[in-house]
Amino acid sequence: CWILTASETAVDRLRTEGGRTRKILTPDSLGVENYPFFVFIQRFTTGFKDTPPIVNEAGLDGQMMVDIGLHLSDFPGYDSRQGVVVNNPLHFETARRELQKYGLDLFKGERMVPMLVIYDE
Repeated sequence: CWILTASETAVDRLRTEGGRTRKILTPDSLGVENYPFFVFIQRFTTGFKDTPPIVNEAGLDGQMMVDIGLHLSDFPGYDSRQGVVVNNPLHFETARRELQKYGLDLFKGERMVPMLVIYDE
């Protein structure tokens, strides 16, 4: 799986100064403006096609209002014809680079995660 963590500077980099609320989901970007952190985490960890599970170990208050926008289409194999960015696989290095701008980090590791397995006998 991929594991999301936060540095000591993440709160200051993420915290919103207020204003209108907006969810961002475009052909090349994903983010939120003036939304709780958990809303961003939910969108980031569940939406991408063919991406390993992402475990949130950032340890940040889920109710903290944040501004975060990730430009995620800058990677080999990105296909703009897929529509919104989440219809493409999440590229690890691109996501990591974008998250680091906000004091967050992404690394590969092993964790126990809930998983539903469906198979046909």
